[in-house]
Amino acid sequence: MKDSLSTILQNYSSANAIRFHMPGHSGVDIGINTNIDITELSFSDNLISASGAILDTEKLIADAYNMPYALMLTCGATSAVAIALYVVSLHGDSIGIVGDAHKSVYNYADIFKLKIHKINDKNLLDNLPKLSAIIITSPDYFGNTKCIEKYKGNHLIIVDQSHGAHYAFSSQLPDNQNSADILITSWHKTLPVLTGGAVISCNNNDIYSQLLIGRNILHSSSPNYMIMSSIDNCVRSMSACGNKIYNEVITKISLLTKSLPDRYTHIASDDVTRLVIATKYANGAVLSSILQTFCVYIEMSYEDKIVCIITPYNYHHLQRFFDILSQINLDKSIIKCKDFLPSFDIKSTTDYNEKNAKLIDISESENMVCMTTIGLYPPCVPIITKGEIISKEIIDFLIEKHTNIFGLISGKILAAKHIKGETNE
Repeated sequence: MKDSLSTILQNYSSANAIRFHMPGHSGVDIGINTNIDITELSFSDNLISASGAILDTEKLIADAYNMPYALMLTCGATSAVAIALYVVSLHGDSIGIVGDAHKSVYNYADIFKLKIHKINDKNLLDNLPKLSAIIITSPDYFGNTKCIEKYKGNHLIIVDQSHGAHYAFSSQLPDNQNSADILITSWHKTLPVLTGGAVISCNNNDIYSQLLIGRNILHSSSPNYMIMSSIDNCVRSMSACGNKIYNEVITKISLLTKSLPDRYTHIASDDVTRLVIATKYANGAVLSSILQTFCVYIEMSYEDKIVCIITPYNYHHLQRFFDILSQINLDKSIIKCKDFLPSFDIKSTTDYNEKNAKLIDISESENMVCMTTIGLYPPCVPIITKGEIISKEIIDFLIEKHTNIFGLISGKILAAKHIKGETNE
């Protein structure tokens, strides 16, 4: 008989594993007990119409980010994306996506009937005048940030800073993108907050009103008070001493990365707490599997890299982690070669009938039109989106990587027949 979910979680809890993955509390007791798991009572305020203690917490968050308005969420940054794109739909019908974006951006753009424009430096000037909003992911999964100033114009700027919620609490971390019209931060990823805790902030009273309406429509009417309490504890403690704590974390990381054996390379980024290590002889998945035999669990493996989220709650494990890395012998004769994500030449079309979409076996989907968003998780970035043609190369990739793919349903793909047989490059 297979173990139950509760048993699996309890076993992991009892293993004293080294956790370099989200959530940011790393399994440490942060003072949240089920006796505060309540509902909206006469004294406990209401997230959907906050006027008391919840509103006070939101004001503390806004102050921490140096922005006038902030809204708490307990359904994760995905709900923040939904609310942000709802606001975009009130301003127009198009959105520009700069670089990679989380799958939720594509999904909610489709739901709100927003036309998507892929933005890069070459087509930037041509696209800016016709856009209602631009969404920029900064930082990415590896800690690299973007400058948003060059994307300014007569449109909304949305910054998905999900992996940089902690930036506001340390002078040694990248600048918080508080000049954005709408800022999305996923607190549970890097801060001591229960999973699902997120914040959406803004700089404009009219947009704030629209965000409030969006939250009222799109957020669960049963917000989790334990999550909100963890956000409240976090913003108070990090505002008071976050800078000092992160100085200790960053000092420890900087010292240890200098001692890596030559079979590893530390990949530096704008965020020193995002520890990215490349290996010369193994792909990241192989190294991740070896680390698990030492009871070390990382956030993500990708190509030849592993990614670790370092926080004030797990940095004391770093010396042990680096000792384990030094023990691992990456023998070229037994370790697979590097496994890099291929670049696909994908064509799109509008010649399909969405009502005729159905779930089919991946192997039978060649030259059909994809009706959903599919990609690798993590980092949850699509490799093919709705309206794009499924090629033989895509099929082979999905079959090979099926355990790390999002967007498939019971192993099948949602697709429609291509009506005219013509595609748009």
